[in-house]
Amino acid sequence: MRQLKVMYKLEDSIRGQSRTGFAGFTLVELMIALAVLVILLAVGIPQSVGIVTNNRVTSQANELMEAFSVARSEAINRTAEVRVVPNDAGDWGKGWSLVADVNKDGDFTDAGDVLRIGNPLEGGSTLTADAANSLTNNYVAFGSLGSLEPLGDTFAHQLKGSNCVGSQVRLVTVAATGRVEISRLNCP
Repeated sequence: MRQLKVMYKLEDSIRGQSRTGFAGFTLVELMIALAVLVILLAVGIPQSVGIVTNNRVTSQANELMEAFSVARSEAINRTAEVRVVPNDAGDWGKGWSLVADVNKDGDFTDAGDVLRIGNPLEGGSTLTADAANSLTNNYVAFGSLGSLEPLGDTFAHQLKGSNCVGSQVRLVTVAATGRVEISRLNCP
C-alpha cells in the first residue's frame, strides 16, 4: 500500500511538470480581456457620474426641505416667528441659517438667535428662484401657526446639478400654508 502512494505521488509530479504550457494566459486572451474591460468602463463611468450628481442634488434638496420643516415646527412650538435666511444676501446657494428672536430684542441678528446653519451647495449645484417664487423679503418667515409671513408669500427655487442631464432638477416649494414640497423637473 505504501508503494502505491509513492507511485501516485511520482505520477502526479511527472504530470505537473509536463503541464507547464497550460499555466497563465496567452497574449491574445489578455488583449481580449482588456478590450472588454475598456468597453465596460466606457459605458459605466458616465452613468455613475450621472448617478452621483442626481444623488447630490436630491440630498441638497432634502437638506433645504428639512431646514424649512424644522423652522415651521419651531415657529409653532415657540408661538413666534422663525426665519430661514440665506447666508449671503439673497444667494441661497451659499448656505442658509435658521434663526429665531430667542432673546426677544426685536431682531434676528444676535449670535444666540441662530438655531441651525445650512451648508453651501457643493459640486457646482445652483439654486435659483423659480417663476412661481413670490417672497416679499429675501428670507422665508414662518408665523406661529406655521404659515408663511407675510400671508400670500411662497418660496419656489430650482436646484440644478452641474452639467444637468435628464431629471436632475429639484423644485423646492414652500406654499403659503407652510407646506414644504420637492418635485423633479427635467433639465432645460
